Amino acid sequence: MKKCQMIFALAVVVALASGAAATPILYVSSTTVPSNFGPVGGTFGIGVLTLNGVRPVVVCYVGQEPIVHEGVSFFLQTSLIEHTSANGVAGGRFEGGSIVLKDSQDNDLLVGSVNNIYLQEVADGGTFTTLAAVGYFTVESGSLVADFGPLGSVVDLIFEFDPGAIDNLLQPFVGFSDVTLSPIPEPVTTAILGLGLLGLVARRRRK
Repeated sequence: MKKCQMIFALAVVVALASGAAATPILYVSSTTVPSNFGPVGGTFGIGVLTLNGVRPVVVCYVGQEPIVHEGVSFFLQTSLIEHTSANGVAGGRFEGGSIVLKDSQDNDLLVGSVNNIYLQEVADGGTFTTLAAVGYFTVESGSLVADFGPLGSVVDLIFEFDPGAIDNLLQPFVGFSDVTLSPIPEPVTTAILGLGLLGLVARRRRK
């Protein structure tokens, strides 16, 4: 009987852990969001990257056709904390700031705080320079939170701008960004459930 109870408890914990790690939203994305970088200001005083514009936003759920939300206010701002430019290739590490997506009725879709973003030049094609970025953020509120989850990654942030040639992040520039936000599992949730299982096993053994 005790063995059956233990197997049942294990099955429940595994099911809960799987549910905690699963997120029905695959990604949230937008294109050509007006963007700019200023080499002064922000939390650390050495630069601010801002994406701010009203654009269509695509929300893609697992196993469903993507849903397009028109007229979404897309805002992302973060502060440069360290120049990582080297050998004529511009780059930087950013921390802090926020991500806010509001629908056309000014309701929050997704609100979060930026943990870090790494930005680096990937192409210098004459007229335009292209930067790519990746990072992580913590989700705080919004109508998409239940389907998105508590943690997200900033991926495929492609920033194309004029002027066409830069060596570092010591000059301002403006352009347009394509950006994708993807949910990531919360390992803490699974770890807590695992600890709960271990506690249950220890309690059974004491009995």
